[in-house]
Amino acid sequence: MKLWLTGYRNYEMNIFQPTDQRIKILRELLKAQLQQKVFNGLKWVLLGGEPGIEQWGAEAAVALKKTEPDLKVALLLPYAEFGNRWKPEKQAALDQLKQQVDFTGEVSRQPYTAPQQLRNWQQFMLQHTDEALLVYDPQYPGKCQYAYQAVKKYQQRRTYNLTLLDMDWLEVSSQDYLEESAQKDLQ
Repeated sequence: MKLWLTGYRNYEMNIFQPTDQRIKILRELLKAQLQQKVFNGLKWVLLGGEPGIEQWGAEAAVALKKTEPDLKVALLLPYAEFGNRWKPEKQAALDQLKQQVDFTGEVSRQPYTAPQQLRNWQQFMLQHTDEALLVYDPQYPGKCQYAYQAVKKYQQRRTYNLTLLDMDWLEVSSQDYLEESAQKDLQ
């Protein structure tokens, strides 16, 4: 099974520093979700390279490979020179991820020219995966709304599973994680 993992950008979650504690929590929650998917047959995780859920998800998947060595991680960027206008530290984070994953590629070999490249990337991700995991809540729109809409439209024509991790799920799961961590610290 191949999974498309995407979600909110870091700034849409008000996370601006790489040392923000919420990143660790999100990474662990994503890792747990991926672990369950591996149990159900997951072989490949496909992601874009946007800062936020995509990069944290890639980090979670790479970390999971320590216990699940058959799991593969692909970073599929929408177009050539993706991220070249980002701040140097964000470019460095993307470059580091490229070194850690099993496969890196670009859907369009051309630098960004038009929104159609992003739609083509979405279609590529849909056609090359069996399901999607989105950290997204329709009540709190963000850039991921386009992926969500593409998945919903694709589901009208094909059987395609969608796991949607919304704000309620994030809040409850984060609280559970913090409580479990506190219990471990007490032992």
